[in-house]
This record gives sequence, structure tokens and C-alpha cells, in this order.
Amino acid sequence: ITFPFDSGTASHVGNLSLLRTWIAGCNSSVNGYMFGGIVSNVHYSIIDRVTFPFDSGTATHVGNLSETRNYATQAFNSSNYGYNCGGLNSAKTENLSTIDRIIFPFDSGTATHIGNMTQTRYTCACCNSSKCGYVCGGYNVYTSVFYSTIDRVTFPFDSGTATHVGNLSTSNAHISGTDGVDFVTMFV
Repeated sequence: ITFPFDSGTASHVGNLSLLRTWIAGCNSSVNGYMFGGIVSNVHYSIIDRVTFPFDSGTATHVGNLSETRNYATQAFNSSNYGYNCGGLNSAKTENLSTIDRIIFPFDSGTATHIGNMTQTRYTCACCNSSKCGYVCGGYNVYTSVFYSTIDRVTFPFDSGTATHVGNLSTSNAHISGTDGVDFVTMFV
């Protein structure tokens, strides 16, 4: 889509390096990144990159997450880093609280595990302002608990645990977020 996008249908301009579901994405000012995914019950730690403008072609596989993760990891970014959060381990036996980071530009390598969310969960939403990243809501598949938690990391986030700064109006999972320049808007 071209900004501003006021109406119409998005154009198909290319493909991921591998067809997969349950991926997360974020962007720098010049690249877009897609993390992880599943194909036929096989779980991938793939990080794909597209360079803006991306008008046609196939995303480039440029690296991997710190561990293979399953289902609905989420991502947000600062101007210098991309962050990928949460999910389930590849065996689907444990919820993860992992926060991985890549440094822009990310051309090859493995994301670095730099910290954790306040709770292990997946299918949460992520978004960012210019100063902070937020992880909202989520679900623990093993305890059947939905979360309303809002975690915050302040940029730069190099290590530690995210800070619990508030709650959504209701517990939720399978949600998405978007962001503005200095404010955060959640679509729940």
C-alpha cells in the first residue's frame, strides 16, 4: 500500500523467502523484517528482510532468532533496533518470555536474547512510540489464562526485564497493535 492509504486493495509485490504462517514483523527506516513462522508443523527461526521501496521480488533470509519459536511471536522497533517477543517453544511445551534484539541494518547473523517480558505468554500485541516499546495482552496456553498486562521497555533496551506499566481494559489475546510518533494506539 502507498501512504496515505485511504481506500482500495493492497498490491501483491513479492513473497517471503519461505511460505509460512504465524510470523511477526517490524521495520527500520529502510528495511522491513519478518520473524519466525510455521510450515506443516515445522517451526522456523528465520528472519527475512525486504528493502524499501519493495516493489517486487522475494524477501532475503538474513538470519535467525536466538531460538526456534512457535506461534504468534510479536515484534516492535526503535530507530536502531528490532525486537521480537514471546511465543511458545518449538515443542509447544512452554510459553516463552524471551525478548530478542537485532541491530539495524541487520544483514546476517542471529538475534540476541537480551531480556524477558514480565510473564511468559504468546499471541500478545506489540507496538512502539519513539522512546518505548510495549507488549500488551497475551495468553498462556497451559494455564488457559488471558492477560491484560502492558509491559514497557525503554529504548535502548540492552538487558533486563520489561516493566509492567498498566493493563488493557480487558484480558485479551490474538490482538494487534499500531503506533504513532509519540503515542500508542491499540487495536483490540
